[in-house]
Amino acid sequence: MDIHTRIMKKNYKEVPMWWFLVILVINIALIVVISVYYNATVQLPWWGVLLACAIAVVFTPLIGVIVATTNQAPGLNVITEYVIGYIYPERPVANMCFKVYGYISMTQALTFIQDFKLGLYMKIPPRSMYMAQVLGTLVAVIVYTGTAWWLMAEIPHLCDKSLLPPDSEWTCPMDRVFFDASVIWGLVGPSRMFGDLGEYSNINWFFLLGAIAPFLVWLASKAFPAQKWISNIHFPVILGATAMMPPAIRAGSGGGTIGATAPGPNPCPPV
Repeated sequence: MDIHTRIMKKNYKEVPMWWFLVILVINIALIVVISVYYNATVQLPWWGVLLACAIAVVFTPLIGVIVATTNQAPGLNVITEYVIGYIYPERPVANMCFKVYGYISMTQALTFIQDFKLGLYMKIPPRSMYMAQVLGTLVAVIVYTGTAWWLMAEIPHLCDKSLLPPDSEWTCPMDRVFFDASVIWGLVGPSRMFGDLGEYSNINWFFLLGAIAPFLVWLASKAFPAQKWISNIHFPVILGATAMMPPAIRAGSGGGTIGATAPGPNPCPPV
């Protein structure tokens, strides 16, 4: 136990685990209710909500370890879009909601943990940090939702580039990326690109290679213990670094990416 943890344990009370579990259960229950009673709008069935939450629960500690040791955070945005696109195709809103609950939940959890880590170094009481996080989240949800509804009501042709003036600042580029991703992965679907209906099915083998690669490094480090450099090979970082490659640029244009799937504001109920 490091000195920071000893000081915190000596002077402050820990946050009880049931505080976190209560929020988790309430949020999942609300999302399931919404998916059942407003299914025509969100399109995502109740089992999709549970599957997305399961993905977030499983991957949060795994990616958390990678972030803690390398400061690199592999994203689950494409993975979640890929999974629900196969299981529940031709439903773009369901695809977006599944990504929000499976991917954004994980990123928010890691951000929450990072704040607690900062609080550990700054000697902020854990319960005070917890309440600040919860209240901040509630305020943010109310303000963001209210602002979004106000903009949609007050700004004519919001996000519609075909009707907005050329110099308008209301083109919503991040929202458009989110929409494009829903069309690519939800409406078109991965089966038409990486499945039997597509031409890139062999790319799926890289899922297996990515899962095996760290195990091969571990075997090599055990087989050649004198070679200390082998244990420094970190495939999640190597493969994740490809996300930093320059994007494809449209021919004859000064910018703009093709097929970007960056996360943006979401239309789904907050989690």
